[in-house]
Amino acid sequence: MKTIIYDAKRAFFNNSGLGNYSRTLLENLSNVEEVKTNQLIIKLATPNIKNNCWSNFELYFQPNQLVTPTNMLFSDKLSFLWRSFSISNENFLENCDIFHGLSNELPLNLPQHIKSIVTIHDVIFLLYPKLYKFWDRLGYSLKTEHAVNNSQKIIAITRQTANDLINHLKVPPKKIEIIYQTCHQQYLENVEESKKVSIRNKYELPSSFLLCVGTIEKRKNQLIILKAIRELKLDIPLVLVGKKTKYCEEIQAYIDEYNMQNVHLIHDVSFEDLPAIYQLANLFIYPSLYEGFGIPIIEALISKIPVIASNSSCLEEAGGEESLYFSPYNHIELGHLIKTLIKDSAIRQKMIEEGLKFFEKQFSKKSTNSKLLELYQSI
Repeated sequence: MKTIIYDAKRAFFNNSGLGNYSRTLLENLSNVEEVKTNQLIIKLATPNIKNNCWSNFELYFQPNQLVTPTNMLFSDKLSFLWRSFSISNENFLENCDIFHGLSNELPLNLPQHIKSIVTIHDVIFLLYPKLYKFWDRLGYSLKTEHAVNNSQKIIAITRQTANDLINHLKVPPKKIEIIYQTCHQQYLENVEESKKVSIRNKYELPSSFLLCVGTIEKRKNQLIILKAIRELKLDIPLVLVGKKTKYCEEIQAYIDEYNMQNVHLIHDVSFEDLPAIYQLANLFIYPSLYEGFGIPIIEALISKIPVIASNSSCLEEAGGEESLYFSPYNHIELGHLIKTLIKDSAIRQKMIEEGLKFFEKQFSKKSTNSKLLELYQSI
């Protein structure tokens, strides 16, 4: 029997990438035979619970699996101190065998009897430093270097991330395990037509559209889609779904300058509504300059949408051989790919079928769980 404690703060506090990874991993593991038979005991460490997020986990975990600070000073504004420093002094670690940091960091001074694993999603702050504020970049650097140097094993979520760790942080390859992530169970289910109609009306979605999901920021490079649509005179609406940042001003300025009527920016989509939006779309486009993984790509594959993505970083790992790729700096190339797929239903259908096969082979819950359990047993 082994007890594993997870740094689960992101699962409770983050509604996008790192949060989705944490929630999906934990929910999937909660149902494996080893957990049901108590061969593995799972505990979730979080400074507190935000916005009643515990209700989302009640289907999978019992209240006694949740561990929080004994000193309530660390439950709110000083929560970062608890995760990095004070958690190492908590009594619940006495019976812990493995500590798994799910989001690029580990506590300092973990007790020596505890083996540690850290999931590293990316090191974009090293590759594109200008995209980050100085203090943010410094914090990410210190936490990541500590985690990779002090963990027994590192999970890299793509081969690209593994190579970045080897090349930029000199991590020994034998210390790294590549375990792809999967997407949430809700994307595997066909949304009822009545729900699709309701979602289309709720967000005022057009009858057909291109879709891009992800924080609307410069690194995600959404502006290139607008340029492709305008310059190739593509007659199809674009829906951008994602958290609003300052980059939205640049997007809106372009829309206003060229009077683009068919661009829809949606910033507040609930997690539960996303599968329907994916399944209503005609094509999915992911033009990011750099990603640690790009989970919206596999969400699109399993939603039966053809994927066009940039050929940078790891996105070809996520999309597979049958998705289409373009330079993230060449909007004309992107425009031609969109134009081809809009016209050719046979290519679209083949991409959908092969995308589903690729997902099942590479990113299924069964595959991910198997590799994680094997890693836990090995250390």
